[in-house]
Amino acid sequence: EKQILLTAYSPIARGAVVTDARMMAIAERNNATPVQVALAWAMEKGIIVIPKATGRDHIEENFRAEQVDLPPEDIAEIDAFEDHRRMIDGPWKHYPLE
Repeated sequence: EKQILLTAYSPIARGAVVTDARMMAIAERNNATPVQVALAWAMEKGIIVIPKATGRDHIEENFRAEQVDLPPEDIAEIDAFEDHRRMIDGPWKHYPLE
């Protein structure tokens, strides 16, 4: 409606998706890595992703996420995670925002 684009600050949760058993299972089903699944899920939602890449291999892995076509049931499974926790606590003076 307002055409506001969301940007994922840390779309792979500082690497936490790599060891998440749920993401690993979805990745295996889709012949992808957990990082690629996390990025593909966010992009499917129309979210702009800015993943960290510490080397060429990470850059290539991140770009390959665009090739991952998650089926609706996997998207729904990720949607249902509902961990309700902050992955990153930044130095924001006024959090929660007033």
